[in-house]
Amino acid sequence: EIRLPDRDILGDDVLDFFGRYRAEFGIFGVAGVSNDGSLLEFHASEVRVRERIRENSQVSILVMDCTKFGRIAPAYGENIRDVDHVILDQRPNKEFNHLLDSIGESLLLAERE
Repeated sequence: EIRLPDRDILGDDVLDFFGRYRAEFGIFGVAGVSNDGSLLEFHASEVRVRERIRENSQVSILVMDCTKFGRIAPAYGENIRDVDHVILDQRPNKEFNHLLDSIGESLLLAERE
């Protein structure tokens, strides 16, 4: 499936593609992060692709901005604790401190100086 607004491709062919390769780094984003740390997407196929990238990478890196915390999306997959490194623009509101504390050293804030 080609999604022009998002400029991406989803479906079984994409899963097969990522299943044939191993990478040192797997870098991906998410649509949202729930209060329990679940990583959310708008389509189940997006979850499957993200999981395949994470599984086939030596190091998984989630890159996102703080507005993703608390954003609602229907499809969920792994947990933020399953990712090796999380890069954020800044800390989200305080209700997510427990999640950031739980990922500890894997969190990197890329705040502007």
